[in-house]
Amino acid sequence: MNLRCHPVQRPRRHPRRGTALYISVVSTAMIVSLLGLAGMCIMRIERRHATSVNDRLIARSHAKSAVELGLRYINADSSWHTTYSNSVETTPLAVGPDGTGTVSFMIEDTDGSLTDSDTELRLKGIGRLNNTVQVTSVEITGSPEVIDTLQCSVYAAGNTTQSSNSTTNSGPFACGSTITVNGAVIGDVEGSPVVVVGSVSGTVTDPGPARTLPSPDVWDTYLALATPIPYTNFPVIDTSPNQRVIARELLSGNVNPFGSLNPEGIYYVQIPSGGSLTANKSRLNCTLLIELLGTASFDTIQSCLWDPFNGNNYPCAIVKGTGAGDFQLKSSNATLKESQTPKQNFNPPGNPYDGVSNTENNDSYTPLMRGLFHVIGSNVHTILASNLELHGVVVTEGTCTLGANLTVTLNPNIYSDPPLGYDELRGDVAVVPGTWNWDAAPTP
Repeated sequence: MNLRCHPVQRPRRHPRRGTALYISVVSTAMIVSLLGLAGMCIMRIERRHATSVNDRLIARSHAKSAVELGLRYINADSSWHTTYSNSVETTPLAVGPDGTGTVSFMIEDTDGSLTDSDTELRLKGIGRLNNTVQVTSVEITGSPEVIDTLQCSVYAAGNTTQSSNSTTNSGPFACGSTITVNGAVIGDVEGSPVVVVGSVSGTVTDPGPARTLPSPDVWDTYLALATPIPYTNFPVIDTSPNQRVIARELLSGNVNPFGSLNPEGIYYVQIPSGGSLTANKSRLNCTLLIELLGTASFDTIQSCLWDPFNGNNYPCAIVKGTGAGDFQLKSSNATLKESQTPKQNFNPPGNPYDGVSNTENNDSYTPLMRGLFHVIGSNVHTILASNLELHGVVVTEGTCTLGANLTVTLNPNIYSDPPLGYDELRGDVAVVPGTWNWDAAPTP
């Protein structure tokens, strides 16, 4: 039997007409979706850009407000030179009830310090909103008040009595009230009035001109920089706890036999009412802040040297008292000798005297005080007497006695280049026109 194989007949497949349409719809949907997503991204970018621009504008407004805030704070704080640190930002303050951003400021001096003579001061205002920081700065200045009492060798706001031979060089013995001359004065005298019982070799100015005292706020300026020395750290005199002494000692920024060192040589001593502190045959190479409580007293007696530490442009002493305390500077004709017992080197390395230092104990010195002495308190009595030689200025708000063999030679540099705190901007600090800048954000 002959079998033939016939091919199997398969049904013919026809393309699905819906496939192309499906692909077209999906593709269109994807394109529409992508376009929608792209549009959303563009909107988001535009919104973000708009928000960033808005934040920047608001932060800039905050920065300008921060400058105004800084000016207000500075003008309300006479001790701002020590309240703020150079280039240190203040704590940010929230702006508005909902805290939409912050404001802060910093003060910069081109010499890197706010606690010395101003060079060029800039106030930076810092505004923040979210992650945006804007900084604007401006130069600030003021009109320094002329402290013309620093043009006198001695100036007292209260009555002054001169009792014996006294000499003033390069500036007058001046008084804001009555000055009575009982002995011989070599030099000029001014007062309101001047009562001459003895004699005056120079010019008598009566009435004397109205003069400006230094601000008592300098006390706070230096107190912020000072290291305290407890009164009880000083040795007693004759076993009396109310009489203490600095005897044949060097007190400076490098040497403090009574406590902790202050690298600027600025020390604060509070003397209790009825107590006294006496410097005898010593070198005070430092600035002393002396607070006299009640009837407390401070005096120098035999053969002392007194000058600011390492030539710093600081006063020798600022004395403050509210009671009837005494501040007395006197000396003797005796030479200060390092070889006397107990031996003491008054110019060791780090504490030169007239540019000379050594490790020996065989130098001798003529007693001399050099610098500014400022007494705050109308009830404090200042006494300059007994062979005192002082090159500088003495200014007191209280009464003053000029005693025997006194010689005061005015140092004009104290007026032309005043110590820290005596040359600050007394009037309101203001913006220097044309000095506004936009600056980089501070480094975190």
